[in-house]
Amino acid sequence: GSAAQYAAQINALLNRPDAAPLLPGIHCPTLVLTGRQDGWSGPAQHEAMAAALPGAQLLIVEDSGHMCTLEQPQAVSAALADWLRR
Repeated sequence: GSAAQYAAQINALLNRPDAAPLLPGIHCPTLVLTGRQDGWSGPAQHEAMAAALPGAQLLIVEDSGHMCTLEQPQAVSAALADWLRR
């Protein structure tokens, strides 16, 4: 992709509507997952999301950042498998 495409993607992320007010209305099993060292959307933001989602489970993946599925694939896969078994 070009620099213009990248800039457009970042602009879309930074200017998207805030979905936080909608979270309390979601009534289905939800796993909120983030990396401990995520500098883009860190644990505090995910803690707030999990608190707003009825019955959500929060998992903070150690030794990983924003790309925890790539950085700690075994830990993420194990967590997803455990969560799906509940």
